[in-house]
Amino acid sequence: MTVSPRLLFATAGLLFALAVLWPGRGGGAIAEARGLVGQDRVIMFSTRQCGYCERLRGDLQRAGIAWVERDVEASIANQRAWRALGGRGVPLTLVDDTVVNGYNPARIVELSRRSP
Repeated sequence: MTVSPRLLFATAGLLFALAVLWPGRGGGAIAEARGLVGQDRVIMFSTRQCGYCERLRGDLQRAGIAWVERDVEASIANQRAWRALGGRGVPLTLVDDTVVNGYNPARIVELSRRSP
């Protein structure tokens, strides 16, 4: 049986997309992350040199949102929690049981203003 290059390429692309985009952060992953970094309602995973993290800090402060920050380069526990949540970049923000990837202050503010 021979497989056409087109089918092989399409299959590889689909598998790659699933690996990258699959949430991979069920309730167990969130519980694992919270066990490593705490139960604060809003947790932002960041690095010191991240420009989007800096912008998000200012946005959250202006919106009056209380949050804690976990530098993924400063601690193995922070890095493990970030990975458990499907981390592929920073900022990554955990609001209650919802993960927000990237710079999305409007979504973070919306989630954090909902009743827990």
